[in-house]
This record gives sequence, structure tokens and C-alpha cells, in this order.
Amino acid sequence: FEGGIPSFSTELNPEVQYPASGSFDVLLVVENHLGVDTLLLEDYVLVTGGMEPYMEDFSAGIPGFWRNFDNANSTFLWEHFDQSNCSNNNAIVVDNYQLDSRGAISTFSNTFDLSDMEEPRLFFSLAYAPYDSDFFDGLEVIIETCDGESAVLFREFGESLASVPATTDVFFPEDCSQWRHEIIDIQDFAGSIVTVSFKNLGGWGNLLYLDNILIKDGAIPNLVPTVEFIAPVEDMIITDDLPVILDIQLLASDEDGFISEVVLGYEGLELQVFDSEPYQFVIEIDEY
Repeated sequence: FEGGIPSFSTELNPEVQYPASGSFDVLLVVENHLGVDTLLLEDYVLVTGGMEPYMEDFSAGIPGFWRNFDNANSTFLWEHFDQSNCSNNNAIVVDNYQLDSRGAISTFSNTFDLSDMEEPRLFFSLAYAPYDSDFFDGLEVIIETCDGESAVLFREFGESLASVPATTDVFFPEDCSQWRHEIIDIQDFAGSIVTVSFKNLGGWGNLLYLDNILIKDGAIPNLVPTVEFIAPVEDMIITDDLPVILDIQLLASDEDGFISEVVLGYEGLELQVFDSEPYQFVIEIDEY
């Protein structure tokens, strides 16, 4: 499925999502012990809107339907990063530290369909430390409709953008406390198809991280996050001699948002707080 998610399927009646408008080909492949045959249906799928509001946590890398480009011959593109030390440990990043990025604009954009939303809101998280007061970068977020109406939703530089103090070392976030979280009201664009662009404005400063992009309708109540034990399993019987070392594993999910923290408390057990996956720890049981 050209331009679709998933890009291929072996299901009898697959459901495919198209995040961008346009015409797309469909390729059918049939194979058995006698050989393989294909059928190409050109421009078989026509999509007139954009991606329905959704969550992006980059757990599967950078989705191909996001537009990722710069004005510097692809030197300062947004890249996948899997050591963010927050949430699911995945994010995207632009490296303004290693090379002179002054004047570089790195754009990460996608089109969304807000037709059925009454009070759309944009959420995203960022982590950033300037190099110093002379070398720093910026982040600009722009929203634009199909007829050319646009607005700057967010534009900050240097210390105003920073989630931690400036450092002349390359910046890697250590935990969730080094991230900041933004919520922007985009209700003026309710009912429209819009393109949202995140722009790294290079200044040869430091690494700029972006994560947990979410567009949702504020008029719809939040769904309650869920958490469950993976280990130990329910009704597990322990017969080992004391002390017993027990592995605790939790699974947490949020259908219309992101998990920012998981807290586990139990009588006689020190409070356990997790701000990133995996949600697991080990305890020692001295008595039954």
C-alpha cells in the first residue's frame, strides 16, 4: 500500500491508514508452489484529507509519512533517538552541536484532519540546553491551512527554550525532569485540514529533542490510563525458601495520551516511581 500504514499486509481484509492526501498505487502479490503473480492498481486509492489526530511517541522510529527536510543539503535532519531516558526512551533530535548549524532550518511536518474536532489542542515535549549565551538554537511551531491561513504557535530561543541550564558539553537528557511539556490551543483551526510544522532554527548550539506529539479534542473527556501486572502472574504461589527475590513487572498504557509516571505503593514496600520504561524492579521477601 503505497503511502499507507501498514505498507503491506497478508490479512484478508486489511485496514490501512493514509496520513497524507494524494493518489496511491496498490500492489497485489499472489504466491503458491507454482510461482508468483502481481497486479498493480495505479492511483487506486484517493485521499482528500490528512491524518486524523493521533499520538506519536517515535517508539517505531520516524514514520515515513512525516515530511523531514532542511535547507542544508540534509545535514541537519531530524533523526530518531532511543536514549531519551523518559517515557518509552524514544524521541527525535537535531544535532546543532557537532557542525555549524547557523542559518539551518530543519522542518518536521505532517497534515492533520481536524474536521470532527471542537476544541483541538496540540501537545508536545522537548528537551534542550543552549551551549552558552552566544551559541543557541530555536524551535518554531507553525500551523497552516490548505487555503494559506497560518499562525506561529510557538517560537522560543536559547534560555527561553531551554529545559535545563546551558552547557558546553553535548546535551543528553538524563531523566524526565530534563524535559518540558507544552499544550497549545488550536481551536481557531477546528474543522480544518491543517499542516503542523516543527522547525529547528539552528544556531550552532546544542542538541534539540522532540517527543510525544499529540493532537486531541479537549471537548472529549480523557480516557483513564490502565496498568496491569505482567509479573508476578495472578494467583502465583511461592514455595521457595526465604528470603525470596521477586521480580515485579508492570505494563501501563494510555489510549489517548502518554504515560508520564507510574507509581506503585504497597504495605511494607518502599514507594516505587517510574518515569520511563521498563516499569520493573526487584524486591526481597523476608517473611510470608
